Amino acid sequence: MQQRGIAAQKNSRRDIFMDNLKGLLIVSVVFVHMYDMTCAKTGWTHLMRLAILTVQMPLFMFISGYFGKNISKRREEAVRLYLIPFFVFNTLYFLVRHWQGEDFTYGILRPFNMYWYLLTLILYRLLMDNLKQVRGLFPLSIGLALLAGLDQHLGRTLSLSRAICFFPFYLMGIYCPKEWVEKAKKIPRPAAVLLLVLCTLIADTLALLFEPLAKVSHPYQLVNSYVTQGLTWKEGMLMRLSIYLLAPIMGAAVLALCARRRCILTQIGKNSLEVYLLHAFPMLLVLQKLEHYFPATGWTILFLIAYSLVVSRLLACDGVARVYHAVFDRIEQTLFPKEEQPFFPFSLFFGRHRPKRTRNVNDNRQTP
Repeated sequence: MQQRGIAAQKNSRRDIFMDNLKGLLIVSVVFVHMYDMTCAKTGWTHLMRLAILTVQMPLFMFISGYFGKNISKRREEAVRLYLIPFFVFNTLYFLVRHWQGEDFTYGILRPFNMYWYLLTLILYRLLMDNLKQVRGLFPLSIGLALLAGLDQHLGRTLSLSRAICFFPFYLMGIYCPKEWVEKAKKIPRPAAVLLLVLCTLIADTLALLFEPLAKVSHPYQLVNSYVTQGLTWKEGMLMRLSIYLLAPIMGAAVLALCARRRCILTQIGKNSLEVYLLHAFPMLLVLQKLEHYFPATGWTILFLIAYSLVVSRLLACDGVARVYHAVFDRIEQTLFPKEEQPFFPFSLFFGRHRPKRTRNVNDNRQTP
């Protein structure tokens, strides 16, 4: 009974609003990935996907920057917390797809699917200490992102295209004071809904104009050059510039509309990293085997929303988080020992016990 009270006290010290926000965003990530696997790119479901892409990763990057203000500390943690999970899950994803008979080529620094985010976060946190000294870094970052679309050699390797193009949103989080977030949360909800609808209409209109030309990915995914996407440099720059204008407005509207009280999203946001890393495997191992086509109807949207919420909530349970941290704590203790000692192959499983790293219960940095 006393332990339960202590756990409740610890949970009460977390930022419930930020947990809800992360929960909402990670559910939208599951929604989009599930849609991409099962649905045809038509209808209202597709328009919903396009609107989500406009704000989803920009807002995630903003949150990562917002909780990354302690630049020196985040730099020290970057490799330990993100590089090991990147190699493990990027490799597991490849093995599963290869086992399913798909023609996949493995690249040790070429992220598959959603795992580019970990590699990008590592780059930001390793370089931010030096980059912050650059005068006019924010406008320079937007200019560099626009120019990056002209370079056909930038792509998925080291997730360089996305690392460059999403960097302005990470900087917004770094520079944003807490008072601005509080002001955004106080935007009247009718005004927030209106802003969200207007920006969605603009984003969807641009997407429908240029998406038929895009050969490999939607321009808002920022993963390929303009030429690779089948766009002229003018069309590509227009699309890329539009996301830097629309995403902050839509992000502020989402902040205003996000729940303040504990709900199903709270637990999902608390363990959003585990949901992010694991959610691809239920889709790969179960749903893809059904080979079922979901028509883009209102019922499909309801199914995708329900699926995203249920899977996210199951993967976000504390039991899954405990197993995840037990495994990766052991790997981390083996690779980054606190005292010098020779490495022995079986030490991963039978090495000397060391105190587990402690996690600040109010630390929302692990976004994912």
